[in-house]
Amino acid sequence: MTSEEKQYYRMSAAVGYWSELGGLELKDIQSGIEDYAIVVSGAWSKEKTVHRVKIVYGDRPYIRLFGTRHYIDECIKCDYPEIFEA
Repeated sequence: MTSEEKQYYRMSAAVGYWSELGGLELKDIQSGIEDYAIVVSGAWSKEKTVHRVKIVYGDRPYIRLFGTRHYIDECIKCDYPEIFEA
């Protein structure tokens, strides 16, 4: 991911939100052969870090960041309800 893309995602509106890791924002979902989520950690701090993480599907879809599972259905204000349909 280029620095311009990272800056774009830092400034864009959040699609979903977890109140963990200093605020974890779900910015986008990239669909393809494997689906990826673009998340920004440190939403409450000056140092916002952009991550591209794989979405793991099973009983409940989740992303893994810093060794912790963050379930998609636990994020606040999720505008992608179709990802819950299996």
